[in-house]
Amino acid sequence: RVLFRSVDIVVNANILFFAALSRKRKMEIVRFINLMSSDIPYRLLSPFSVSEYATIYLITRAYRDGGVRELEPAVTNVAKYLLERQKADGSWGNTSDTVLSLVALLNTGIKGRPLRRSMEYLFRVQEPSGAFGSYPFFKDFRGTYYSSPYLTTALFLEAATKLQSAKG
Repeated sequence: RVLFRSVDIVVNANILFFAALSRKRKMEIVRFINLMSSDIPYRLLSPFSVSEYATIYLITRAYRDGGVRELEPAVTNVAKYLLERQKADGSWGNTSDTVLSLVALLNTGIKGRPLRRSMEYLFRVQEPSGAFGSYPFFKDFRGTYYSSPYLTTALFLEAATKLQSAKG
């Protein structure tokens, strides 16, 4: 548990993703993420992550977009976790968490009804401009919270693109 408190999964998932893009494997990070994702609530895996769904998104991004297939145990846990927490309206509580969860599910390879319900929710809450609202999901050392409607909208576009490519 002492190691857990000094290692940020978000930072390590990003290191793993960018190392994979350079065709390098960081198996110690893979083992650590696989271990931690099976035992500890996702909201506790980063002291800077306000939303557990941001952490989940980054783990699945390393898996799918980084090609780190060794994260399969973590991704299996993530998919189960997300499917259990989707609300009746198709969301995961707010727009940002829903978009992050939708992309994470797509990254795990899930298809079907959970994705449709999520997209239906997002279309219902989409602003007339086409953008989406945002909610804080990271904070810094001083407690400043970060969010952006641009980031939420960009993640929605990532989800739409991945949905389209899954159909094609």
